[in-house]
Formats: sequence, structure tokens, C-alpha cells
Amino acid sequence: MAAQGISRFIGAAVIVCGIVVGAPLAGAQQTASWDATWVGGWDTGNGTQIVIAGNQVVGFYWHDEYVSILESHSANDGSTLTFSWRGGQAILNRLGEKSARVLVRQAGQPDIAVDLTPD
Repeated sequence: MAAQGISRFIGAAVIVCGIVVGAPLAGAQQTASWDATWVGGWDTGNGTQIVIAGNQVVGFYWHDEYVSILESHSANDGSTLTFSWRGGQAILNRLGEKSARVLVRQAGQPDIAVDLTPD
């Protein structure tokens, strides 16, 4: 009977150690870089090109023109990138390694979501 109690204790201890040791390793995974030219929306009339370098938006083509970026911020975990220009802002969310969706918001216009892939 005592041997059964000890083996349960050892089994529980192994599980706890695995969780404690594994947790920091899960957080240590590197986030995927946004660096690429992301494109999409040509089929829906919302052709979009977002050029990203150093996880910062450096170019944005929207409604037949390149707009000047005022600011750009990447979330610490790399899941989201936000940027703004005069008259609008956008939130870029990573859906997978090679897919993302941008939500474009402009004053007086309905929000537009566009699915993107790296070019």
C-alpha cells in the first residue's frame, strides 16, 4: 500500500516538474517577423499592399495611392501590428505564418477587412 502511494507521489511530481520546466520554454519561442510585402484584396476592389521592415510599416498602398505612415507599433508577441496615417488607422492581425487580416478604419467610412499574404 505504501509503495502505491509513493508511486502516485512520484508521478504527480514528474507532471508538476514538466509543467514548471515547460512553461518558460513555451514563452521563449521566437515570434514570427512581419517583414515582407503583404498583399491582397484585389479581387474585392480593395487592393492593398503593406510593406513592413523591422516589424514597422514603411509603405501602405490603399485605394490607388501610397499614404504616408505617421506611426507604426508591433505587439510584443508579434501577433498584431497597428499603424496610422492622416485620416485613418489599421490593425494587422496574424492568422498564420503566411496569412493575415488588416482592418482599415477611416473617418466617415465603414471599416474594411482585407485578407493578406506575403508576396
